[in-house]
Parts: sequence; C-alpha cells; structure tokens
Amino acid sequence: MTNHIQPLCQSSSVFYRTRFFLAAALFCLLLLGNAVDSLAESPREYERAKDELTALQKDTRRSKWREPWEDLAERFMTVYEKQTQWRNRPAALYRSALALDELARRSGRGSDCTRAEARYRMLWEKHAASVLADDALYRAARLRAEKRRDQAGALKLLEKLCAEYPKGDMADEAAAYIRKLDPERKISKPDTEKKTKKAKGKAAQKGTFQFHVRRVLLDAGHGGRDPGTQHNGILERTVTLDLAKRVGSILAAHGMDVKYTRFSNRWVSLDDRADKVRTTRADLFISIHVNANPSPQVQGFETYYLDFARTSAASRLAAVENALKGRSAASREKLPASKLFQVQQQESARLARNIQSTTLGFLRKKKYATVDGGIKTAPFHVLRKSGVPGVLIEVGYCTNEREAAWLAQSAYRAQLARGIAYGILAYANRK
Repeated sequence: MTNHIQPLCQSSSVFYRTRFFLAAALFCLLLLGNAVDSLAESPREYERAKDELTALQKDTRRSKWREPWEDLAERFMTVYEKQTQWRNRPAALYRSALALDELARRSGRGSDCTRAEARYRMLWEKHAASVLADDALYRAARLRAEKRRDQAGALKLLEKLCAEYPKGDMADEAAAYIRKLDPERKISKPDTEKKTKKAKGKAAQKGTFQFHVRRVLLDAGHGGRDPGTQHNGILERTVTLDLAKRVGSILAAHGMDVKYTRFSNRWVSLDDRADKVRTTRADLFISIHVNANPSPQVQGFETYYLDFARTSAASRLAAVENALKGRSAASREKLPASKLFQVQQQESARLARNIQSTTLGFLRKKKYATVDGGIKTAPFHVLRKSGVPGVLIEVGYCTNEREAAWLAQSAYRAQLARGIAYGILAYANRK
C-alpha cells in the first residue's frame, strides 16, 4: 500500500505545485499587461485637467482669475511627478508650463513669467528628444521678449532652438521671430558634419535612434472583396491603388526602394499589411485612403499619425478603417509596448507635417482650392502594428461632390501623388 500511496502523494504535490506556478505566472502576466497599459494610456487626471484647461482658455470671465490657472499648473505638475512610467509624461509638464504662461500673460507679473519659463526650460533640459522640446523653447523665448523685455535672452533661446532642432516644426517660426526682434541678425546654420557627429553622440548617450530612409512601403487602402467607401462615382480601392502606383513611381525615380502591400485589385488583411513592414524591412509606412462623411459639406485633405484619437470624429474614422464597426472601444486601443514608441511617434508627426504641407502646396499651385483638413492623430491598427514611422493619408471626401469630381480626374490624382511623394522626399532629405 505504501508503494501505491507514495507515488499518488508525489503526483498530487506536483499537480498542486504546477497549478500554483501557473497561477503565479498568469498573475504576473496580468500585472505586466496593466503596466504596459499604464505606459500607453493617458492618466484620467491628465485628461480631466486638459479638458479644463481648454475650457478655461475660452472662458472670458474665469480666465481673468489667478486661482484656476495656478490650480491647473499644479495638477499637471502632479501628474508629471507621479506618472514616471507614462510615455507621454512631457506633455503634462508642457501643459503645466502653459497654464503658468497663460497666467503670466494676464497678470503681467515678472514672477509668473519666471515660473512659466522655468518649466518650459525644464522640459527642454530633461526631455530634449520630446516632440514638445522645441515648442517649449519657443514659448520661453516669447515670454522673455514680450513680458520680461529681455530681447537678448529671447534671441539666445531662439538661436538655440534653430541650432538644435533645425528640422523641427518650430524652426521656421523661431527664425521669423529672430528677424522680427533683430532684422539685421544673421541666423547661422550649423555645420552639417559637426551637427551629424553631435547628433550621433547625443543619440548614443540618450539611447535615441536616427532614422535613415531607404525603403518605403506603400499601402493602397482596401482592395478585392473590400471596396472601401464609394460615393459620387468614386470607388476607394481603385483610387488608392492608382495613387500608390503614382507615388511609388516618383519615389523610385529619386532612388528609393519602393514596396507595395498590393499592386492589383486584391484583398489584403490589416495584419498582413502591417506585417509586410517587417518582411520587406521598410523604413516608412504610407497608407492611402479616401474619406467619407454623412455630411456632404465636409471636405479636405488630412494626414494622420499614430496616437490616441483626440476627437470623436477621429475615433469614428479609426473604427471604420480598423474594420471595427460596433466597437465603441476602438479609440481605446492600446499602443505597442515598445521603447521605440516615442521616437516612432515623433518621426511620424514630422513625416505627417511634410506630407500635409507639401501636398497642399502642390495642389494650390494648380489652383485647386483643396481644404486643409489638418494633421490629426488616431489609433489606426495598421500604424499601431507597423512599428516604424508612418502615416495614414485621407486624400479627400468622395461624399463631397467637388472633391469627388477632382478625385475622378487623372490630373488631380497626379498632383496629389506629386505632393505626397515630395513630402516623403522632403522628410527623407532626398528632395
């Protein structure tokens, strides 16, 4: 009997130990999942404060009071200090500085200006790689010039911005403001070779990455059994494929290696489109779509990059493109748990700005009065999963009769393709 009981006890022990370790492992995975979510999601306190900041800026009565601005500045600062693992932490610091900036412009007190500038400079010093760093420098310089009457100090900050962020979205505004403060002042351009070495040194020191664009993956939206949107004689899958081929032809003529998620009228799943970034080793991902809206008056060229949707319209659009109709949680999709996310987002924003401005410029040269729909963010699945800088372009609304008529024209699509291609080339320094 002992010989029979002993193995049974041993097997029971093994069974319970196994269950214990499996339960422990599952618990750890749940904790890890929650930790990943906390990195991606905006804290509730931040979102509430952000909404209140927007409301206060529009409130002509309450915006004259000191207390609301002070309160918001400290609430944003508390989020910044406590949410140490949140990826978008610099945004809380920026809005804390912005609240103090708004207060300083209303109160005119030197002490308020000093506090606001100190927080802007803190963002730049602690988060130099953030997409908000150059914005912080610019606003600090404006405070110096306009409220503290320190023109020399403002010029130093502006020149620092131009030197350290020459391709940032604030570089042109900084240069224009320098000329306004001192029309005779020459804006020195940093030596390319020295700047490259300095940038590489900073990248190695801070663990950031430099993107070099050699290969672009062009994604013609929809296809095959998925026609996409269709109104006023426009079929999305046909227009997107035509545009992708036109853009690819221009990029290839400039020496880029171009790949496509589809080159004919065939269906490709969203996962396969994103996975092709890895299999082709693409450096950029460009997804092209045609938009639609229940209101026929809505129109415009729009460029999206990856982030949480900031408006209900962006949430709805993401839900449609993600093929997630009926899922109200589409706007809460989780971002990838990757250390590269901040750089991916920053580069995607820069790519979006280049494509948006260049395309509108090309269209307006040909006298097309295309509406600037703006640069927006949303959690599109293909961008979320690609893992490289990328954008999703909505070339126009086929529900709008005028834009549908333009999209039907080969000449208009040719100009659209030139704008998109040259925007990509400008981003990659190939133009």
